[in-house]
Amino acid sequence: MKSNTITDLVGILMVVASGVFGIIDALLLAGAGICGFPLTWGIVTFAIATAVLPVGTMGVLSKPWWWPAVVFSIPFGFSLLLGALTQEWYRVLASIACIAVAFGGAWLFRPRSRSEANLKFKDEELERVYDLNFRAMQNLQDEGQRQVCGLLAAFDWFRLIEGEQSPRVLEARDLLLSPEMRPALRRWYRRFGDKMNTAALELREQFSQLAGERFG
Repeated sequence: MKSNTITDLVGILMVVASGVFGIIDALLLAGAGICGFPLTWGIVTFAIATAVLPVGTMGVLSKPWWWPAVVFSIPFGFSLLLGALTQEWYRVLASIACIAVAFGGAWLFRPRSRSEANLKFKDEELERVYDLNFRAMQNLQDEGQRQVCGLLAAFDWFRLIEGEQSPRVLEARDLLLSPEMRPALRRWYRRFGDKMNTAALELREQFSQLAGERFG
């Protein structure tokens, strides 16, 4: 599918970017052996901040979740070795901190398993897009509302790029109208009422007809 190809290309670019930042950070942390400049808090902060880059790739790459963190961390073997040889242990500690941040962030934002959201997906790409939007709605306390938001976002995305009769669109629709999700969908439409745009109102009407009940 076209969407899979785009996702794969973006994922590859993100992994490459992670490797580039890893090389830059490793050279900075090993600077005493290259340029002779001291290690400052500014350099350490920059290195740790760029270690967060692999975290951002987790929403794009479905698996393996740890790959960008590995690519980012490989160049740090140089700074670790140089720091150990020169006995500048603060450089070693700074390198270890960057690696830990990369893997810690990657693990924290890894794709959710199907059981965590209590939804069973047939299509992995649909599940990936759902997970990405589900995680983005951290401000919603009601997990059911986050599930509805994630499914609606996935529904809209695949309807836009694949059309109304896409199997992914139909699966997202069926999940939204499933008995398990119906209470959360009712709350969603009661929450917004008629304060939605025309497209959202039309979708609500479509769902109401398919479900045989009036939402909102």
